[in-house]
Amino acid sequence: MDGEPGNDKLFKVRLMLDEIKKYLKSEYIPHEQMSVDETMVPFKGRLGIRLFMKDKPVRFGVKMWMCADAV
Repeated sequence: MDGEPGNDKLFKVRLMLDEIKKYLKSEYIPHEQMSVDETMVPFKGRLGIRLFMKDKPVRFGVKMWMCADAV
């Protein structure tokens, strides 16, 4: 049930995210040497997906997963 305010915290930008995902899938060709890492983007405002991690250097923020291609 994507796109409904009750179930999807990103429903306001879901259409844009889907278009970006479709474009990246059609244009990007991954190589064999890849790495996946998580990062915390600092953010202290009000946001439904903001996290708090007590013992980390960045305590408030948005957790994101990053993919790095070695080639």
